[in-house]
Amino acid sequence: MPIYPTWAQMRKIRHTKYGKGLIGWWRQGWNEYPENMFGGVHAVLGLGLIGYRINDHLQHGTNIRQYRAEYTVYRSDDKRLAAYKEFYEPNYTSNSHK
Repeated sequence: MPIYPTWAQMRKIRHTKYGKGLIGWWRQGWNEYPENMFGGVHAVLGLGLIGYRINDHLQHGTNIRQYRAEYTVYRSDDKRLAAYKEFYEPNYTSNSHK
């Protein structure tokens, strides 16, 4: 009689507590090595997000936000200045800013 179990014996006792197949392996991993399984889930999610960002970059290009390199100076009598003042200056007419 061999010291190690035979293949027929291994099939009978394998994953009986957690189930058979991939689901049994998954349950056994969560019960016996929760920190490794938790880290593995985070690694898979991280790789998925990296893949999404690379795909987004390849399809749409980069969107690098940087400060303006040039500034436009308007004189006080310029006609375009009124439109800019209306757009950029805050409106303090509401009650929340009193």
